[in-house]
Amino acid sequence: MSEPLNREELSALRVFAAAARLGSFKRAAEHLCVTPSAVSHKIKELETRCGGALFNRGVRRVTLTAEGKDLAQAASKAFGQLGEAVERIRGSSGSEPVRISVGAYFSARWLMPRLMSFRASYPDVDIDFRHQAGFPDLRELDLAIIFGPGTWRGVNKRRLIDCRMTALGRPDLAPARPCGDLSIFARTPLIHYRSRTAWRDWLTEAGAPPDLASRGPVYDEPNITIEAAVSGQGLIIGYLPVGAAEIDSKRLAPVHPLEAASRDAYWLVTRKGQPPGKAAALFTDWLIAQADE
Repeated sequence: MSEPLNREELSALRVFAAAARLGSFKRAAEHLCVTPSAVSHKIKELETRCGGALFNRGVRRVTLTAEGKDLAQAASKAFGQLGEAVERIRGSSGSEPVRISVGAYFSARWLMPRLMSFRASYPDVDIDFRHQAGFPDLRELDLAIIFGPGTWRGVNKRRLIDCRMTALGRPDLAPARPCGDLSIFARTPLIHYRSRTAWRDWLTEAGAPPDLASRGPVYDEPNITIEAAVSGQGLIIGYLPVGAAEIDSKRLAPVHPLEAASRDAYWLVTRKGQPPGKAAALFTDWLIAQADE
């Protein structure tokens, strides 16, 4: 009777199965989020245990040997059965976690205040939050909420919340009634999120010189821009309706009445060819209903 596989051997089989399915060590590395050299090392270890080559190495592609085909078929069947067993156990436990990537600002200001209604309706569904900056790796997620222009390719996307841009500053910088006076933008630093584009767009629509946006710091985290404005370091573009939380709390106030359309929006993004599980579908439907309200 053969000995059971140890952890290292199971890990090597997982790498082998990915390389066999994708026909490339490089693509397997990208899928597993490891380096190509790590993939090559694991497969060499497995070949040593098996006593022979599992792949024919080409310049840009690898193909399975006869022995490799036998092992790939067995590994695919075994991992498939393991996955089915995990799904059965997870389903019977009544808990189906939804893996979601979302920015920390949107999560805190918009999503969290509403989440209790989802928990009340679906108490057995857990949410696994990944608060990430930039475009996430959708291979490890059920869905993502991303702020941007929606120009990403190769994904399923649905516009979730349209945004309007308003100029915000500390309340003592704002007039009691926002008026059309544009002089404040020439004498007060402008604070930017990601790029200077939003301020240029807003200034142009307001009738102010767009080159005023060429000055001021640029931050890649919205919470930092807000705290900078709250501390009196300058003015920011607030994105309504999500940014209304800062106005309602009186931490910031509009310094001008213009609300300009934003080229960026909040998008619901999923991986193409990946149908949602039951829990992910429930959360998606709830999320869209909340956004529509």
